[in-house]
Amino acid sequence: MKEIFSYGCIPYKRESFGVLVLMVEHRNGPHWGFPKGKQEEDEEGKVTALRELKEETDLEGTIVDSEPIEIVYEYDEGDERVRKTVRYYLCDVGSGSEAQIQIEEITDFQWLGLDEIIDKATYSSNKEVARKVREHFSR
Repeated sequence: MKEIFSYGCIPYKRESFGVLVLMVEHRNGPHWGFPKGKQEEDEEGKVTALRELKEETDLEGTIVDSEPIEIVYEYDEGDERVRKTVRYYLCDVGSGSEAQIQIEEITDFQWLGLDEIIDKATYSSNKEVARKVREHFSR
């Protein structure tokens, strides 16, 4: 079985009315989730996450929690079974930040409230990530 590791950010900003989380619609699928991508050789996970955030949304931010939210899932790629591990980091992009999507990989984006992100996520694994994000901000 082939193993793939990806890293991503869950971009958020605090506005006067509450926390907003950025979700993106990935062209591959298409599906709604969070910015992520494959780790390059000799690249640390957090560096990958921040690089992918910048590439896909033109946002920069600060990772605020060193413990990532991890999901693992499997899928078929041709004749080969793939196990993919994705580690997401919460990333504060600052109040007033606006995204510019990378049209080669992303077709749309939305800033959503914490009560909206679970319903917006397409796959069950991303819904679980969204639940954990909501729990984090409910503490």
